[in-house]
Amino acid sequence: MKLIFLIPFFLISLSSSAEVIKLAVINSEFDENVSDFFLITDDQNKIHSMRYVTTMPNGGIFEDVSLPAERVMQEGATIVVRNNREAVKLFVEDFSLITGGTIKLNYLYSGVTRTWYTKRLKLGLIDNQFKLFDLENNRTNKLFMRINWNRLLGAVGIRDIQTSFTSGVLSAHVR
Repeated sequence: MKLIFLIPFFLISLSSSAEVIKLAVINSEFDENVSDFFLITDDQNKIHSMRYVTTMPNGGIFEDVSLPAERVMQEGATIVVRNNREAVKLFVEDFSLITGGTIKLNYLYSGVTRTWYTKRLKLGLIDNQFKLFDLENNRTNKLFMRINWNRLLGAVGIRDIQTSFTSGVLSAHVR
């Protein structure tokens, strides 16, 4: 009898074709952890949520965070924390859950002076799939955070976030 109730649920779950799209790999000079940045879309290719998974060098998961897209659009999201301080915050501008828009990464340039800089990227559709671009419309799928180093204090923040593109399939640390 219970099987009869499960069949409609199973059919409904098959008809929804949510997709997990890996947009970028994020790493840094700070440590050897690697973060994979994903978008999850619904069956109509509308952005449903954002997910980032940070793995340690030994392959263990350090952090696995999923956030609803509406929340990210309203409040933004902290995607990097170092020494109990927010280091990178993600916001969006002129953004649509259907077509994408501008992604704004605010990063802590100096914790001493509390100076923040901004890196802007674009999220757009190519062949009905979301892809990440720099502002010159170059595809990007790798972000690398360089340390802002002070001789007396050591690492005080992020000097810049470099972007690059690696063709082929990005390795996924998550299933």
